[in-house]
Amino acid sequence: MENEWSYDSLSIKEGLKPGSKHFQYFFVVSEGGQKKCNYCVWIEDEALSHFSASKNFKAILVKIEIWPCNHPAPIHRGGR
Repeated sequence: MENEWSYDSLSIKEGLKPGSKHFQYFFVVSEGGQKKCNYCVWIEDEALSHFSASKNFKAILVKIEIWPCNHPAPIHRGGR
């Protein structure tokens, strides 16, 4: 994972899924060393052009401030 931060007693690790052919950005939430849940932001391939003309996933991360606010691209979020 690329970044790690905390909120109250939670530890959050986040980053792009290594080696993925699709845009998948994960959040792993832990407390006291125990994984509580994980979330994934998945952008469908057809929607990538709304964020970057190429499949440069790191360039898309620069625009993270716009997620998911009022953007026409279909952004799917899921959690376990």
